[in-house]
Amino acid sequence: MEIKSPGEKIKTLRKSLNISQKELSNGIISIPMLSYIENNKVKLTEKIALLLCKRINAISKKNIAQFDEISKSENVQAENIMNTLIKNLKNYTTNDFVKIKFSIEKYLSIENYIKFNSIVGSYLYNTSKDIDNSLIFLEPILEDASHNKNKFLPLIIFQLQRVYNKNKQWYKSIQLFKSLNMNLIYEKEIKGYILFNFGLAFHKKNSYAKAINLYQEALSLVNKPLAKESCLNNIGYCYILGKEYFKAIDYFRNTLKESSNSDYVKVLSYSNLILCGIETKNEVMIKNNINRLEISVDSIWNNKRYQSYMTLGKGYLFFNDIQNAIINFEKELDLGVNIKDSHFLIEKYIFSVIELIKLYGIFTIDRINKIQNAIFKIPKNSFSNFEIVEIIDLIFEKFPKEYSSIFIKSFKNSFKDSSNI
Repeated sequence: MEIKSPGEKIKTLRKSLNISQKELSNGIISIPMLSYIENNKVKLTEKIALLLCKRINAISKKNIAQFDEISKSENVQAENIMNTLIKNLKNYTTNDFVKIKFSIEKYLSIENYIKFNSIVGSYLYNTSKDIDNSLIFLEPILEDASHNKNKFLPLIIFQLQRVYNKNKQWYKSIQLFKSLNMNLIYEKEIKGYILFNFGLAFHKKNSYAKAINLYQEALSLVNKPLAKESCLNNIGYCYILGKEYFKAIDYFRNTLKESSNSDYVKVLSYSNLILCGIETKNEVMIKNNINRLEISVDSIWNNKRYQSYMTLGKGYLFFNDIQNAIINFEKELDLGVNIKDSHFLIEKYIFSVIELIKLYGIFTIDRINKIQNAIFKIPKNSFSNFEIVEIIDLIFEKFPKEYSSIFIKSFKNSFKDSSNI
């Protein structure tokens, strides 16, 4: 997919047919002028291009020099390559994308430059082929897209947020927020998603008041039930993390009064009211919401039950009911975890693993296997250094000696390529 000027194409074709400059230029232009054209010192006009094509075809006795192809400018060639690639994204590797990017982007118009990079960058993220390399395409075009009020701007922002948040680069997401004029994003739904993702970044950096404001603004813009549910849950959870438990309690109670809310929102509200009850030592609140949660959790899909069993486990642990605590922490583990889950859910899963190790009095083979399987399912970049040390210490203390050393060695080895340990 090499891009050549019309003059370079003439030169390549002439040399491949062993035609001399004198033979080709005779009666059309001077030899020095042909040399200037072939070396991009003089632009090839359409009239001269047509005459040179006819001469090449006459000498070679083949219709090999196509005027339409020869006369295509670098800009047109670059645009054609871009359009072919966009139509066939699945046929290219990340290395192909990078090579093509650097070969064509200097010839693309600003509009096409933004289009090409935003589509390829989004494709790399969405297919999980190469999440980090998606930044090579997305980051350089942000300023141009903002300045030109380009239609791809919302997509670029949204995908950059997702990459930063996936990599826990919350500060980058916050910097992005501070550099943007949100008034340039007109579509309500996508603006809501973008505000939610910025809220998540402030949330993770413990700026709970700012996060709540962004979540509330996002809530007013999004229409999809799952998006609304995520906003509602995160607003209340920010109140909990900010230790404003009574505000959180009022918020979740008001949420439960809304008849339009789904069973999932109700389950989340019951879960969070249990957590508020634990923090405020309100036994009645904990008991009432344990009962409500146990009744309601079976009404939602398995993939939405994350955190519910962990919260029930914490609630029972508050009353020192070890047996029911273990049952619920085990249910949380049985739900499983994978790389696609949110950081929030994975954090709760890790908590359940650690609590089970603490609570198990006797480690049977089944229990050892359950813990091991759970730990090795967790994405390695999800562990904090503190959690890694805590798990190793607990395994060393709790597991039978014949299992602890083998497990700890395997656990440490799994972090060889990670910065966590």
